[in-house]
Amino acid sequence: MCLVEVEKFPKLQIACNTVATEGMVVRTDTEKVRKAVTGVLELMLIHHPVDCPICDQAGECGLQNYYMKYGLHKSRYDLEDKVHKKKVQDIGGQIVLDAERCILCSRCVRFLQEITKTGEMEFFQRGDHSEISIFPGRKLSNDYTGNLADICPVGALTNKDFRFKCRVWFLSSIESVCPGCANGCNVETYFKGDILYRLKPRRNDAVNQTWMCDFGRVEYRKANESRLLIPILREGGQAVAAAWDSVLLRTALRFREEAEAHGAGSVAVIASPQSSNEELFLVKKLAAEVLKTENVGFTSRTPGDRFSDEFLIKEDKNPNSRGAQLLGLTEEGFGRAVKAISDGKVRALLLFGNVLADFADEKIEAILSNVPFVAQVGTCEGAISRAAHAVLPSASFAERGGTFTNFAGRVQRFRGGFPPRGKAKNDIEILVALANRLGADWKFDGEASVFNALASASAPFSGMSYESLGFEGQAVAGGLK
Repeated sequence: MCLVEVEKFPKLQIACNTVATEGMVVRTDTEKVRKAVTGVLELMLIHHPVDCPICDQAGECGLQNYYMKYGLHKSRYDLEDKVHKKKVQDIGGQIVLDAERCILCSRCVRFLQEITKTGEMEFFQRGDHSEISIFPGRKLSNDYTGNLADICPVGALTNKDFRFKCRVWFLSSIESVCPGCANGCNVETYFKGDILYRLKPRRNDAVNQTWMCDFGRVEYRKANESRLLIPILREGGQAVAAAWDSVLLRTALRFREEAEAHGAGSVAVIASPQSSNEELFLVKKLAAEVLKTENVGFTSRTPGDRFSDEFLIKEDKNPNSRGAQLLGLTEEGFGRAVKAISDGKVRALLLFGNVLADFADEKIEAILSNVPFVAQVGTCEGAISRAAHAVLPSASFAERGGTFTNFAGRVQRFRGGFPPRGKAKNDIEILVALANRLGADWKFDGEASVFNALASASAPFSGMSYESLGFEGQAVAGGLK
């Protein structure tokens, strides 16, 4: 399909395998080229089922695009005369194989040989019965199988998780960063309305090349499932929906009362490494300048498997632990806050996120039961929201913008694709509103203004601006440590 006409060459040349030289004249759209490419395309389609209306790849299919440009011809083979192969094969991982649609390009074979080095697929049979398949008795056995659907130019390899969920032309997309671990893979978020449907890798040679892991691909579910969508106040164990003004005012008053009655040490703030740099900057500013408490910190410990590999998957399952550290939030501060809570010294606690380290739900409930007033800023339901006296629902990573700092110290922007669901609000908006009700006079308006203030106040981010980060990010001073 990449045949071109090169002046003084007797035959058409394959563009991808022809070295450019000085003075070379190349023509890509002559009658000779079009005729040859049309012939190549017919060979690709001769046994193809041409089932575009029911194929999940429709709208993203390279073969379909080529046919509309170079084909538009009737097949010389009737459908019943074509070679038929195995369809809808679950070959493991996130992939379903339809051998009839395959054009034998070998991209999947090369990926499994050169990138994952697991080599589970190969060519089988000969002639027009040749097909791509899995080795007998084996399944895909790597953590990057979703990439096979991305690199397949047709509908032969499709993703089980996205299969038949939504036609791609109904989806919108925007640049983001995977929140699944500290690597910070660059991704595109695909959504329709306020529902997120999938994440696909976006090229950044400094971070993830053009790949992402299977675990990261299902991170989109966190934006859809078990969401906190309305502010809640809890009295006597009874949760009641409330207006934002009521929840913010109640939270601010309670923190002020406890601090005045028992001292600044009676209040504590626990940040989340799932929060953006901008949000963490404001959390620290709220604790230090407004609440004037030393009981503030964060932890990168999370429940579940801390598996890592030597490619993309990192042990830390948070996108911004490095950012929290660079901004002066510490694991020691988290330990100090938890000890103060366990000792009964904390009277009001502000929590961010949906987990409290890697503690089991029972331990979370026991710890929080020592605190007379707990306020949570979180996205999803969990043990914390069930124990909190005030719940302030926050936007998911797909509904807000900001920056994460990955394990290597690269600061990268992520963008919100649609407004927060329900009555949830952006964390920055929540923090500004809460601080101002506690007597501050913050004028921050959006993540760009916060980041610029952060860059001015924090040495590792010095010289950066929200605009200068671009699509690939910038490394902080000092880089990887």
